[in-house]
Amino acid sequence: MPDVNGLSLAGALVQATANQARMAACVMHLFKQGFVPTPTTPLSTYLANECDFDGYAPATIATWAAPVLAGQGYATYAPTQTFRWTHVSADVGNAVGGHFIVTSGGEPDGLLNLRPRDSSTGTGASGHQNASRSHSRRLKNRPRSPRICGTRRLTSYHVFTSTTGAKMSIYRVTFGFSGMGEGWSETHACRDSSTNPVDLVPKCVAVAQKRVTFLGREFIINAIRISRYSDDGSTVRQRGVFLVKQDFANPVQTVSQAAEPAQVALLTRGNTTAAAAPAGFEANTNQTFLGAPPDDAVNNAGVVDTGKANLLANYTQWTTAMLAAQMGWLGSATVANQDINTISQNGDGTVEILTKVALPGGLTIGQTYQGRVRRVNGGVSPLNGQVIVRYTAALTLNTQEIIGLALAQTGGSIRIYKQVDPFIPYTAFNLELVTANHKRGRPFGSKPGRARRRIRG
Repeated sequence: MPDVNGLSLAGALVQATANQARMAACVMHLFKQGFVPTPTTPLSTYLANECDFDGYAPATIATWAAPVLAGQGYATYAPTQTFRWTHVSADVGNAVGGHFIVTSGGEPDGLLNLRPRDSSTGTGASGHQNASRSHSRRLKNRPRSPRICGTRRLTSYHVFTSTTGAKMSIYRVTFGFSGMGEGWSETHACRDSSTNPVDLVPKCVAVAQKRVTFLGREFIINAIRISRYSDDGSTVRQRGVFLVKQDFANPVQTVSQAAEPAQVALLTRGNTTAAAAPAGFEANTNQTFLGAPPDDAVNNAGVVDTGKANLLANYTQWTTAMLAAQMGWLGSATVANQDINTISQNGDGTVEILTKVALPGGLTIGQTYQGRVRRVNGGVSPLNGQVIVRYTAALTLNTQEIIGLALAQTGGSIRIYKQVDPFIPYTAFNLELVTANHKRGRPFGSKPGRARRRIRG
């Protein structure tokens, strides 16, 4: 799915329409002057700095206007909201620094305009415009009238702009772990405007520094591998890889952060939203195994106690860094799901698969694709499972791997996936309260030993 930096005008309309639905039943709040939020500021901090002048109450916005063409993009507007300072016996006044929106799902709304008298527009931007004001002074205690001493009327808007320019690059970011003679990796995707993986180092380092705060002290992150994968137009780019060889350890090296001795991992599930995800992927989630949690935070039954070892606070800092770095994951997009007609063994040990009907357009003869074979021989066949196949002719696919077939193979189907997986951004994370078994291997980056060539069969 193209990033907003490369949206067509029609794409801008789609985004604005989705945003109109997302913002239904949202609530507008005012915050006090001096508070400077950022895109990663949690809702609790917003609310701690909310105005409390006499007569103040947040304003619920039931519906937003349908998108309208605004130059090179589409805008959707909320009705004007009025905030009045009302005199009471014990006067309380505030200097208002700006306002923020909270969606019906309880999330602060994106990019904020910190000064109500200003406006903010741009590609994929959200702003909050001061449509009219009966007083230009700050809202504070002024004995002007026994009832109403100040009024602010505010209109919120979101603009989704169509622009030309390069599409955003998609990267794979792998964090490598080692310790106690073992290792593993945790991989995510990342979207960035740069085409040079070196430019992603600062934000990937920031994520690593937060990740190790709830990593057992016996383990470290010993490398970060950043590799360019594609762009938002689903185009394969020439690969660029940069390896950060640096050790990151838990800053607390006391027994309170000793690692859980069992090979278990915390489970976190990353979610997305309809407004952020490519069409059809809004319900997708991504599960990550966070290995070697602190022993104090996991009991003998594998139940997680987020109140121990400062786990919840450290985990929250990591998720905030992940969202700020525009991390996500790569989804699997199906382009064909065909019943198999015949299966035969080639002379070189690979397998030829003929489908019952022609494969759909979008597949190119001579190209390789990831696929998954199911239900061959009633589900009992070495062919079942993930395969890499080459589309060699109409109806014909050949595996790239040698697969030994001792018996005749019948039935089943094959699903073919796009060559380039779409990027799905994280918008929230949920930590499960039970651990899972964690498969570990050699320390990340160590040279593998010589292994026998294995034949699937």
